[in-house]
Amino acid sequence: MVSKLLDLPTVTIRAWENRYKIIEPIRDDNGHRIYSDQNVEDLRWLIHQTKHNGLTIKHAAKLLEQKRKEATIKPVEPVQTSLSTEFPNEAQLKQTLYSSLLEIQPMETNRLIDIAFSMFDFDFVVHRILIPTLVKIGDEWEEGKITVAQEHYSTELIKQRLLQFFRIFPSDKHYPKMIAACPTNERHELGLLCFSLFLRRKGVEIIYLGADTPPEGVIEMQRFKQINYVILSSTDIKKLDVHTAYMEQIAKANPLTKFLIGGHCFKSFTTSSLNVQRMEDEVERWEAWFQQNFG
Repeated sequence: MVSKLLDLPTVTIRAWENRYKIIEPIRDDNGHRIYSDQNVEDLRWLIHQTKHNGLTIKHAAKLLEQKRKEATIKPVEPVQTSLSTEFPNEAQLKQTLYSSLLEIQPMETNRLIDIAFSMFDFDFVVHRILIPTLVKIGDEWEEGKITVAQEHYSTELIKQRLLQFFRIFPSDKHYPKMIAACPTNERHELGLLCFSLFLRRKGVEIIYLGADTPPEGVIEMQRFKQINYVILSSTDIKKLDVHTAYMEQIAKANPLTKFLIGGHCFKSFTTSSLNVQRMEDEVERWEAWFQQNFG
């Protein structure tokens, strides 16, 4: 019955049960499996992650187990109920997520993010729901409509959710390792995180240093891990000269450094003495660039 309900072969359900221990149905007196509502919704969630979000069952099961341990999801809540009655469309989900962030409701916010990932594929959630919500919150902070505490809290919660995927996606040793950082005094790391996550999903191993990283930190990590690729992101157009000097200091220590740069700061970058590729903002262009360089 469960197999027909989920359109999933019985042999697959048995394999998931035995190999990953993520589903544990009880048995009746005759030894027949009895699946609870939670079991069914867990299976539906795993199916969605493998078919729509591109995860292997191994990593989907690991993510589900991790979320359970962190108590950030409610696995008993039916995904279909959330989709059909709570949030029939993207706009309503985004508005509710926005409100939960400003009202500082971490459990509710995490529940909403889980629902988003069950309703839409990975890229859609990141680039059409989470990022636009954070941009809206950032704009309202700059306009004085919300507090700095609300803005920092929202950014940190979303960032931590996204960073979880760095541990989930497998690495491909055929790709070069890369360091990701924002230069000194640059604290807006959203663009850096999104591009790093794009590469991480492709299988690239990322050493994520994050915001406000001094050049010495990058240089030390390059030497320690033997990494030539450095991803930099900055939004402050007034700091182009400062950040160019930042790159020159790194390149002097490691002449083999290849920079991938993005953000408003670097849109007018023209220096040719450094090995630099400027990344556009659109995900579609990231895909084309990746296929051209590593495909």
